[in-house]
Amino acid sequence: FWHREWNDEETSGADHTDHYNSDAYYFTCDGTNWKHLGDLGNPGSTWTKVTVNITADPDWCGTADSNFKIKFTQYDNYALTSDGRGFDDINITYTAPGGQEANRTPITYSDINLDTYESLDNITVTVYVSYYNNSGSQANGNTNPTLWLEVYNGTDWVDEGSFSVTGTGNFSITVTTPSVLQSWKTEANRDIRISARYMDYNDSTHYDQINWTGVWVDVFSEQEFLNDSFREFNSSICLNDTVCWSNVTKTVTSQVGATIKWMVYARDLVGNWNQTPIYSYVTTSEEVTTTTLPNIMSIFETYLRRRG
Repeated sequence: FWHREWNDEETSGADHTDHYNSDAYYFTCDGTNWKHLGDLGNPGSTWTKVTVNITADPDWCGTADSNFKIKFTQYDNYALTSDGRGFDDINITYTAPGGQEANRTPITYSDINLDTYESLDNITVTVYVSYYNNSGSQANGNTNPTLWLEVYNGTDWVDEGSFSVTGTGNFSITVTTPSVLQSWKTEANRDIRISARYMDYNDSTHYDQINWTGVWVDVFSEQEFLNDSFREFNSSICLNDTVCWSNVTKTVTSQVGATIKWMVYARDLVGNWNQTPIYSYVTTSEEVTTTTLPNIMSIFETYLRRRG
């Protein structure tokens, strides 16, 4: 703040409650007990600038909430224009607790919709950063801001660490934590949360900011085979004892590049089991494709030979 005086006699201040006759400046954290910061002295008719760090005062309470106030007092036996004091350009700058290296509130993405899995190899989470500003951290000489990933394992949030953000673009973390891979077989457990960390504020033109506008989750899995529905062959769909066809259609949803494997089991009328070899293909497109099962007539011929 700036101040000057007009023939004002100096009156020193002190800590007090309510009011105290003085030429001084104070602060309070509770709205009642005023702490003496300094005396105004006798600067004369020249406007004089005073800068004071309230947080360095031994009586500083550690936070500035709705009870925090500052006060200027002037005491004299005459009023202006004979005696008095003037104040101008009173500015208060306050950096909130955690204004340096602060962690922001996480954003949660719940019940991520994925395929049904019996086992998972890993989970890759990718985030697209559309805006990145580290000017606050640079001005303060601190760690640059980044984004942080936590993944739910059905019981707790597992810390998976930093995306190591350095600017705009895509940044990924691959998750291999066993408790997460196990729990993510259940769709209700498929939750992640992302937060900005190491956020700094220096002044109104130097402060950290990260904006992210896209999040993708990819699951990689080489699953064990899952039992599918049973299809009975009977006289209503069979031409004879050796020729029997049934169309089976399956829809496979998976990421591009996944290996899809299948095999077919068959059982004859007397309970003998047989199976085809394992067939596979690699998904190359998100569009619907049709795959025809190879001829498995040899299985049934085997059954006929066994039956004699």
